[in-house]
Amino acid sequence: MTEGIEEVIRKAWADSCNLDMPGKLQSVAHGLTLWSKDAFEDLGEKIAEIEEVLKEAKRNVGCQANFEESDRLEGILNDLHDKNEAYWFLCSRVFEIKDGDRNTKYFHHMAAQRRSKNYIKGLMNTDGVRLTGNKDIEKIILDFYGSLFAKGATDDTLTEEVLNCVPTLVTEGMNLSLCRAYSEAEIFAALSQMSPYNALIALELFHTMKKRSKGRRGSIAMKLDMSKAYDKVEWDFLRRLLTKLGFAGAWVDTIMAFVTTVRYSFIINGIPSDPLTPSRGLCQGDPISPYIFILVADVLSRMLQVASEKKLIHGARASRNGSEITHLFFADDSLLFTRATRQECSIIVDILNKYEATSGQKINLEKSEVSFSRGVQLPSQITFSSILGMEMVDNHIKYLGLPTIIGRSKKTVFASVKDRILKKIQGWKEKLLSRAGKEILLKSVIQAIPTYLMGMYKFPSSLIREIHAMMARFWWGSNEKGKKIHWKSWDSLCQPKCLGGMGFRDLGIFNEALLGKQLWRLATNEHSLFSRILKAKYYPRTSIFEAALGPISSYSWQSLWGSKALVNEGMLWRVGNGRRINIWNNPWLIDDMSRFATSDNQTNMASTVNELMELDGCGWDVSKVESMFNDRDKQAILAIPISERSPEDTLTWAWSKDGLYSVKTAYILGKSLALDDFERYWVEIWKAKATPKVLHFLWKCCSNSLPIRSLLTHRHITNDPLCPCCETEPKTASHAVVLCPSTRSLRMRSG
Repeated sequence: MTEGIEEVIRKAWADSCNLDMPGKLQSVAHGLTLWSKDAFEDLGEKIAEIEEVLKEAKRNVGCQANFEESDRLEGILNDLHDKNEAYWFLCSRVFEIKDGDRNTKYFHHMAAQRRSKNYIKGLMNTDGVRLTGNKDIEKIILDFYGSLFAKGATDDTLTEEVLNCVPTLVTEGMNLSLCRAYSEAEIFAALSQMSPYNALIALELFHTMKKRSKGRRGSIAMKLDMSKAYDKVEWDFLRRLLTKLGFAGAWVDTIMAFVTTVRYSFIINGIPSDPLTPSRGLCQGDPISPYIFILVADVLSRMLQVASEKKLIHGARASRNGSEITHLFFADDSLLFTRATRQECSIIVDILNKYEATSGQKINLEKSEVSFSRGVQLPSQITFSSILGMEMVDNHIKYLGLPTIIGRSKKTVFASVKDRILKKIQGWKEKLLSRAGKEILLKSVIQAIPTYLMGMYKFPSSLIREIHAMMARFWWGSNEKGKKIHWKSWDSLCQPKCLGGMGFRDLGIFNEALLGKQLWRLATNEHSLFSRILKAKYYPRTSIFEAALGPISSYSWQSLWGSKALVNEGMLWRVGNGRRINIWNNPWLIDDMSRFATSDNQTNMASTVNELMELDGCGWDVSKVESMFNDRDKQAILAIPISERSPEDTLTWAWSKDGLYSVKTAYILGKSLALDDFERYWVEIWKAKATPKVLHFLWKCCSNSLPIRSLLTHRHITNDPLCPCCETEPKTASHAVVLCPSTRSLRMRSG
């Protein structure tokens, strides 16, 4: 509390002892108004004066005393900005309530302080001389980036040899489609195709190399680091590549116009530099650049594929009968696999050298890594790493942000997620955030941090509880004395708003729903590379839903396998020809009671649905159905239409209208939420045309979360549950807000 304000309140209250409650409040308000005029008078001028003094002090930072003076002035300036923030927050409370929290000078000041730390005081030139002048710094930066974006020497013969590995893939029909105007649906479809399959495949390969590989021929994994990947793409190579792929000339000209008309300017200590015109490279931040870079990287992929087809190199396998993988690319992250032999290492080096010489790409060997499977002896590892020119490591710690090797201590592996969440929460100034602001930050920032990892791995339940506890402490608040009272459990806050909660995610169930999405992709895209690799390794003779966990399995497979129960609960087989559907074990009936057959198992008479159909497959064998099933099952079976086209049976998601798996519906299923049983008043509260603060106050009232005497007595914080105003009834939420005579009188007086 600001110094002197307590005395102002006490004096105003004492002077109005003969007045009623509204009169006392009015007297206190008048006293605070007079005090604020004195306390906040000329605050803007004081801030401006301190800022000028601080700027002067920072210009003369030659001795320790000036540093100490700068720190002292920054402390004073922060205090003044705190007061200014509080003052304008109160003065503009009507607009803040109407429009929500807005940035003020306080936040701009903090941002300015961060920017001041990014000031470039000097740079070393190519001769090793440190220069401090602004023009000298600008020249060093422009010279560096000028050489980076300068066109390199190319060999037309070598370029032709490299591009011979690239087939012509774009047809005339494709070119007509490309030259047409694109639609929003096409953009959405392109984005929806992005998936983390590469990461999961890599995890299985690493697991096999380190845990299961015992053959005489070992395997090598190379993780390449491309130096300034986007900045070094040669434009001539790109044009020739697009032409070789078969793109129409007009389309190629359009793309090259996007690429080659770029100009760069650098902000150096707040001042724009002279423009720089590049002669190679892709503009980072341009939406089309990642797609162009993928086409460039595909050249290396084709070169490796041709070498594999000629049996010059051999990739790694996740299982004995699994597909052979020579490389995995995701944007500029590259993984290469080959056998641990001198010959194959030399071929890999030759391919990389040719790719570098033609495309402009440069592999940073100092940051690239090579690891080996268990069967490769240490002397051989040293030899092979020397041929490749890469650093030898036991394990690649991460690939695409995922830990590649998971040991026994799962909590230690995922501790970084907890640390990131903790740093985020600690970085927010809790006292400046309203309840609505906290809700938005928790939902949009904190809950999003672990989402990517949760789509690959099952988080330990202890870690989930710790993250929930951190979120709860931030939601309810804390101070130097410790955490504040948590009026509702976190589980109740994770209920939907229509059921009285706040709609926060239960991260444990959300984790299962995300993993279920990967499992669903395995079940419905059986011909994908990811599905073929896992099927060959873990369930070669069964379906994924009948697969066993196995004694030696990767943690990623264990995580996916653990989500089977949730997926099984929500899936439904759509009957086609009936050959893939097991009558007794698969869900295929549409009924309010169950999706499984409830009759006694009669496998000896029929095991798959097609055995219940007529021989021509055009209808049900009614006599057989009536003899095998009870009345409920008979009615459900005969209600299913049979197509004369005899299509394949398809797996659908029973909880969505389009039959496709969604994390949202899986989460609802995992939480066992009865959304049809919601209380109408919760919906009315959150739909009310009021400010977020008012809505949250109403939620507190209706959820019994206000710090009132009845609750304080229940928690043994106070012994007197009676209302201090009327002293006749316990002070409950309804009494405090509606029923208390003092409250009613105050409402009447306020109009």
